[in-house]
Amino acid sequence: MYFVAAAYSIIAMLLVVPAFVMPLTILIFFWEMNIPRNISILDLIKFVMFAGAISGVLTFVIRNILLIGDNAAAHIAGPIPEEIAKFVLVYLLIKKKDSKYILNGLLIGCAVGVGFAAQESAGYAVWLYDEVGFSQAQSTNIMRGILALGGHSVWASMYGAALVAAKKTDTLKISHIA
Repeated sequence: MYFVAAAYSIIAMLLVVPAFVMPLTILIFFWEMNIPRNISILDLIKFVMFAGAISGVLTFVIRNILLIGDNAAAHIAGPIPEEIAKFVLVYLLIKKKDSKYILNGLLIGCAVGVGFAAQESAGYAVWLYDEVGFSQAQSTNIMRGILALGGHSVWASMYGAALVAAKKTDTLKISHIA
């Protein structure tokens, strides 16, 4: 019994850990490019964990509000709830952190995108493992990691930069979105 539980733990680790590798690499690059250096790596890890934990639930809620289910339209309209969820999370974190520099917005947005990308990739990998096996789940994880270079992290970074640029020296308000 113990051997079976240990084997499942190892398989879960082999599916979940690779989901974080490429997104975290991008986050470290953005952190190094953050010239003001006023956001610690610990804050970024908190942002990644917060976004990873909340983004899936928020996406699910928005998808149900917009009535996008598991049909043909979901493949076309599927990214809409994801982008709304990432934008809301970036907005909340920038408002909380009260960032003044556009590079801070890029970094916070990247952290949200990393959290979202990692939880989504890990979820797909675990689901695929149950459906088609380990090798297909692992190859999907590798492909999603490669695509993470221009995916969720970069898009969420743009949201963060735009929000910080919109607020200028003011505090961030809902009116800055319009």
